[in-house]
Amino acid sequence: MFVGITGYIGSGKSTVAEILKENGFKIIEMRDAVVDEMEKRKLKIDSESIREFSIRLRKEFGKDVVARLTYEKVKKEKGDVAITGMRSTYEEEYFRKKIKDFKVIAVVAPEKLRFDRIRKRNKPDDPKTFAEFRRIESMELNGFSGKGDQRHGLNKLVANAAFLVFNTGTKAQLERDVKTLVKYLKT
Repeated sequence: MFVGITGYIGSGKSTVAEILKENGFKIIEMRDAVVDEMEKRKLKIDSESIREFSIRLRKEFGKDVVARLTYEKVKKEKGDVAITGMRSTYEEEYFRKKIKDFKVIAVVAPEKLRFDRIRKRNKPDDPKTFAEFRRIESMELNGFSGKGDQRHGLNKLVANAAFLVFNTGTKAQLERDVKTLVKYLKT
């Protein structure tokens, strides 16, 4: 089984991926395909440079380029695989063409809760202010290419998802919800 995980910044995508991994899924991060390309070019790697490089890649090689690069790793895998980091419907469409019965799982949570989580996790590259958080989210909602591409951005991807995981409670509650979803997917 192959699933894609998407969601807004701070929604709990990584936590859902951890739970899937604990339940036998191999996790492949789309971010890694971008980082691999950056390493080949000996570029500085941090969250902002990865975002900017992803935009450049998409403009130069097509809006599904990160999915194409990721698929090179995905196609070698057997068993259950979760692809994390999908950001647009172009990526979703690419995976649907290549992977039979590909399903998207969207992790969702309210904006304030997501920002609070980001502040608590305190990763070095996380946005420090609500304005910076909103700027990053705006880029994602617009499909990384500016205004006019919202029909392919994160909102549309979340709306298209086969499954929504509402991450508004405890980690234990999220674990129960994801395990229930995994059982359903495997039937």
